[in-house]
Amino acid sequence: CIPLIRFDMTFATYYAKKRGEGKPHRVAITHVAKKLIRVIYALERQDIDFNTQKLR
Repeated sequence: CIPLIRFDMTFATYYAKKRGEGKPHRVAITHVAKKLIRVIYALERQDIDFNTQKLR
C-alpha cells in the first residue's frame, strides 16, 4: 500500500486524513488497504474499469 500512497492522490489524501485523526502509521496503512479492497470489490461487482476521477 505504500507505493499506492505515493502515486495515487486519492489514497494519499485518505492516508493523510487518517494520520490527521491521530492514527499510527500502521493503522492508517490498514485503513488504506481496506479502502483499496472495497474499491476492487466494487469494480468487480459492477464490471467497470478503474478510473481515479470517480474515486471519493
